[in-house]
Amino acid sequence: MLLLAMTACPSGPPTDKRAAPLAKNSISNPETQLRTAVLAAHDTLMLQMGPVYRERTRLRALLLPTTPDARRQQINGCLTALQAADDAMMDWMHTYREPDTLQLPREARVAFWNQQKILLQRLDSTFATNLYQARNVR
Repeated sequence: MLLLAMTACPSGPPTDKRAAPLAKNSISNPETQLRTAVLAAHDTLMLQMGPVYRERTRLRALLLPTTPDARRQQINGCLTALQAADDAMMDWMHTYREPDTLQLPREARVAFWNQQKILLQRLDSTFATNLYQARNVR
């Protein structure tokens, strides 16, 4: 499944074919800056998919027939949280479409990039929290 997740997005999220290029070489362009930040956040989250997969594998190995119920609940809670983070990232990637720069006004595109940035910041926080909790299960 990890291989599928990594191959599903080899060079960033899918782009809308109707999206025209943003202003080139314009570091001061807020839209370009926001788009760059969103794509960088996506790339950072994709790098966390490997650790999420490894923690899920490690946690599953801790689930033995002799594992006490309280510990089993803790492990299963972490597994559920890691899967939810993974699912949320996959959902974001499957629904992500760049705004149509030919149809949408600039203000709407900037609002879109701000919204995507916030969504990915929340996902990053979720990934960090869930990985931290999973890594602390021994």
